[in-house]
Amino acid sequence: MSVRKYQPEGSAADEQLARSGVHVSRETAKEVRQKLKSNLNDFESRLLLLGRGLWGHSGSYEQHLLWLIENHPKRLIHNDIHLSNTDATYQKARRSWLRQVRLNPNDVTILCHAAEFFVPLACQDAAKLLERATELDMCNDDIPCQLSSVYRLMVGHFSPRKNKILAHQAVEILKVAIERYAIPCEEDSYLQPYFSMVISQIADTALACRLLEDAKDLGQMLLDHQKINMSRLGALAEHPSAVYKLSTYRAHAIFGKAALAAGNVELAKEHLALMMHVPDGWYGDYSLADQLLKAGESEIVEEFIEHCRESWNRDFQRSYDKKDAESRIKWLSKCLKEIRRR
Repeated sequence: MSVRKYQPEGSAADEQLARSGVHVSRETAKEVRQKLKSNLNDFESRLLLLGRGLWGHSGSYEQHLLWLIENHPKRLIHNDIHLSNTDATYQKARRSWLRQVRLNPNDVTILCHAAEFFVPLACQDAAKLLERATELDMCNDDIPCQLSSVYRLMVGHFSPRKNKILAHQAVEILKVAIERYAIPCEEDSYLQPYFSMVISQIADTALACRLLEDAKDLGQMLLDHQKINMSRLGALAEHPSAVYKLSTYRAHAIFGKAALAAGNVELAKEHLALMMHVPDGWYGDYSLADQLLKAGESEIVEEFIEHCRESWNRDFQRSYDKKDAESRIKWLSKCLKEIRRR
């Protein structure tokens, strides 16, 4: 089995240590700085001072951030550091990352961490880095999945034609991610817990750009969720059935919105009806119902809302968050009253 080329160093403990710097007092910070003077490569002291300045908004962190980029660009903590473009440190950190990329053009870990830094302030730069990393790390599904998300973030900032191209790229590279995800593998993947969420987000972007066939392709992947998981995980793919119910529910939402966009109201209504056939009404995607209501189809929407409310009422006692369940029931009741007053 191929080994992923994305190989970050360190662990989540790095971030925990850095964030603990928020609670470091002025006196203790002075002691840590004094300790650092005797050993400029004291990683733990650097992280404490970095966290104190970056997340505690007290003290300087620029020199420690730049040191971290220059000396430890592969550390996992870089995935958690994001700056505002109004921050004077941003441009210095940007130059440091670009220097690391020039010195290590084929290092997938450095490319990914640099890309993470550039999102969302410089998505075009991030996309170029992730495109390169995707080519270099052919067995990694997380990188093309992240690239798809970056393309999605870029949609809406250009001309309609350019936005459509970016939306299509988001779909196509997500297909690559899912193809890789389906290959037998025991490594963790972002898609494993967030499969239906990721696909639904990209499908909605495709629908917004009227890429109806692209959206329907992704809807079919949601219907194939269990089969794809079986391909990757084998017997380990025995998720609770709710995971696949959610994918089926969201698939019909996508198909329905695509049908409505194509002018086929009756088919859209059929998909809303199919959403009601998925057991449990815990899945709060009301976008298709909202679009059908705007199209004047209040009867089917009323039936859908009633179904959801009854389901929440029925399952109220086993809800993990009863306050949230009660809030949803009240909201759905309010929606029903508004529809019936029309």
